[in-house]
Amino acid sequence: TAGFKHSTKINISYIFKDPHQPLTYQFHYKTDHGLYTVVQYGSTDHVSTVLPSGKRNAGFIIDFEILITDSLSASSNYVLHLKVIFLILASSV
Repeated sequence: TAGFKHSTKINISYIFKDPHQPLTYQFHYKTDHGLYTVVQYGSTDHVSTVLPSGKRNAGFIIDFEILITDSLSASSNYVLHLKVIFLILASSV
């Protein structure tokens, strides 16, 4: 999946079946300094967000993660490798 920084809203949803309801979803991505930015946390299985540009030396890839936890505290983690490019448009003056 690819998009352009601050111009493409990314919609992500994940349908997960588990008998131990309720489920908790955490959508997050890793920043430059190894910290995580949480985009959404709660019972909603989808998110709509705008992501920062990936680093050029990493091929503009951002690792976007979905952590799903059930009522017994068992969890599953899924990683999406998203390509996000910062696009500068030149204007003719």
